[in-house]
Parts: sequence; C-alpha cells; structure tokens
Amino acid sequence: MATHDIILQVTIGAEAEVIMAALTSDTGINGWWSTKAEVGSGIGAPVLVHFPDVPMPFELSIGEQSASKLSWIAGDFPPPWAGTTVRWALSANPEGSGTVVDFAQADFPAGHPGVGMIAFTWAQLLGRLQGFAESGQANPFFVISRRSHQGVLPALHLARPWARVEYAVYPADVRRRSSNAAVARCV
Repeated sequence: MATHDIILQVTIGAEAEVIMAALTSDTGINGWWSTKAEVGSGIGAPVLVHFPDVPMPFELSIGEQSASKLSWIAGDFPPPWAGTTVRWALSANPEGSGTVVDFAQADFPAGHPGVGMIAFTWAQLLGRLQGFAESGQANPFFVISRRSHQGVLPALHLARPWARVEYAVYPADVRRRSSNAAVARCV
C-alpha cells in the first residue's frame, strides 16, 4: 500500500545536545510546540502534547532515542496521525557551525486529505524549534491557558469505536454558547 511522508530539513545554529533536549523533555517541548506536554523517558514512554480546545492530548510514544536520532510513534489520537511515525535525525552541519535537523512524519495513507496542512504546521513548528534552540527563549506555537480547557469535556463512547466523537462545551453561561459549540454525542 502506498504511503505519503512529510520530509523537512532545517539547519539550526545550536549543538545537537541542545536540540535533542528540546525534543525529549517537558521544558523543551514547552519552549517551541505547546505549553503543556508530558514527556516520558526511554523506549515506549509516552509523549503527550496538549493543545487549546482539543479534548485530549496528542498521543505519541518514544520508538527510538539516541544522541542523534529520535522517533515518536503516533497513537490513536489524533486520528489523522494514527499509524504514523515522527522521525528526527540530527547531524553536524557540513557547511559550518550548527546542526542539520532532518524531520519526517511517515506512513500517512495515500490520498490522506490532511497531509498538506500537517506539513505546513510542521514547517512552522520547525521555525519555533530553531528559535528556541538558538536563543533559549520559549515561544511555543500553542499556548494553553486555564480558560482554553475550561468546560471542555470529551464525549467517550468506547462501546461504539466506529462512531465519530464530538465534544461538548459547557460554558458558565449557556446562553452565550457559540453556534459551533456541540452537545456531547456520538454520531
């Protein structure tokens, strides 16, 4: 079966150790991707990355980790990532100082409609990683505030795994509920 891969490369003016730390720790992920992440250590450990107004974290696990390579295996959430692997390879810049970062998210099914948007987002994220690794100044792409998750509850229907799950927004004042707020239901 044919698959699609996202392949990107960036040269970062920082040592590989600094970049790897930004990829393998809560503080690192918080500096460029999302302000809320839980990063385990060791093969098979979970990497959970939270996003504003998303009912649950993105589920990844560490598939490979060394001084110059890292891979994350995507779990079931988000569904568009299920079955994919995120790969990072770091090498010395042959043209001078810094580190070349080769990035890939592999094994999207052929014809997957979200690959373009996911690639665009990763390109922006690599820019954030570059800025964080070079300056040490956090500038995450996604910022979680207390308000962004307030009142959002996932609608879990484990008895019907084939169903599309929507989530509910329960604002303090139901009369102010926006038209895009959904009632928790399984459709």
